[in-house]
Amino acid sequence: MEPTWKHHEIFPIIAHVIERQSRGDQRYIPAREVALELLRDPEAMAIISRAQSLKASVSADRVANNMVAWFSQQITVGNSPWKDRFERTKIDGSWAYKPNPNTPCHVTPRPFRAMQLMPGQKRLSELAGGYLIALKFEFCPFV
Repeated sequence: MEPTWKHHEIFPIIAHVIERQSRGDQRYIPAREVALELLRDPEAMAIISRAQSLKASVSADRVANNMVAWFSQQITVGNSPWKDRFERTKIDGSWAYKPNPNTPCHVTPRPFRAMQLMPGQKRLSELAGGYLIALKFEFCPFV
């Protein structure tokens, strides 16, 4: 049976959610909160909806919680690029996460998705006379 979603699609979004939610107060983010944030994220919801369409009897909430559980499981078995990037602890019997302050930067880049243009809009490359322009933004706050 084919999986209904792929780790490489959702794990960067989960990492981004944890980092975004922990900014400021540096608290541990419970797995349940991460799953709820996935349900609010348009890109994550597209993946969750696709998974639901392949297994209709499963709720979006359950899919999101399952994704976070797999994220954690891959850290536990040491098979995750995020194993050193996040600290974990159990809160009320469930995992909670926060960025590891010993990693050089806490911002996980989101996968780039091509955007649809509205009628009349031009691509940046068209505005630049056909030259390819690559922009990369990274925010690494001082902790």
